[in-house]
Amino acid sequence: MQCTSVTCTAGPAGSKILSMNFHGKGTNGYGIVLGTVTIDIAQGGRLDFCGVSFREDGEIENASASGLYQAAGKRRWATRMLMHSSTGTVFLVEGVIDIEAKSWIGAAFEWIPDDVAPPAARPEHHRGWLAYRAA
Repeated sequence: MQCTSVTCTAGPAGSKILSMNFHGKGTNGYGIVLGTVTIDIAQGGRLDFCGVSFREDGEIENASASGLYQAAGKRRWATRMLMHSSTGTVFLVEGVIDIEAKSWIGAAFEWIPDDVAPPAARPEHHRGWLAYRAA
């Protein structure tokens, strides 16, 4: 996804809060995806996300997530979040925010409990998470 804007505001105890807006094209029918990631720089490591997908089938799906970020090189942050969608689906989302490139690239993994689909029946199975789509 591409970063379309960044806002920096004052946070508690002199910290700085970055709100970064992203726009991109989802895969697997997720259509256009818009979202905002919020990072409190002073709290180092914590991030929140709020987004919406305008799906190919005409439906709108909302999602919110919380997670962590860490330095992943010069002007890059690795991100990992647990996302809950309005459909009840839970995703593990991992990616990298590249400040210089103004991008956030990653992948989402859908949680599928073993009683719904046994691990042997799932492609790309990894500890209960199914590789689902590029974010």
